[in-house]
Amino acid sequence: SGSKSSKSSLDSEIFSISRRQILEGVSIALTARGAQAAEPVLEDGKKRGLPLRQIRDIVQEDFEQRRCLVTGDLSQEIYADDCVFTDPQMTCKGLKKFVSGTKALFYAPKSELELLEPVYTVGDDKIVAKWREVACFNIPLRPRTFFTGNLTLTLGKDNLITSYVEQWDLSIPEILRTAKI
Repeated sequence: SGSKSSKSSLDSEIFSISRRQILEGVSIALTARGAQAAEPVLEDGKKRGLPLRQIRDIVQEDFEQRRCLVTGDLSQEIYADDCVFTDPQMTCKGLKKFVSGTKALFYAPKSELELLEPVYTVGDDKIVAKWREVACFNIPLRPRTFFTGNLTLTLGKDNLITSYVEQWDLSIPEILRTAKI
């Protein structure tokens, strides 16, 4: 009976070692393939510490599914609340201010946004998107204009976006001159 107990204990030890090794192997394989466990959302709603490629994918969805530049609908959980938003016309500090300003500026049902190529990363802290926009302004007669540009997002130390910089192919006077009713 003593040898049966030690055999059972030995089998259990072998099983737990094998199970641990299998789990470690699966974890290594998933990490190598780029899979990532779901990150917890903290009390402030922010997703800190996400891998760069996962943030890039969220930004791509913001463009393709939410038309973020003309709707103001972006994934706020990946942006720092004090993110600095810059375009050729102005600089705005604060996520809420930028979102509300974008929603007020454009008439989203008549505005369009398309990526010219997939969103990509540069180094270990930047995400770049190149796009074409048909902007319909939310003012009487709803004039529309189009232009292309790029967006560079920079991540801070907790991998939240802290800097948002747009560059356009046209100057502001050119954009206004090309506006059509």
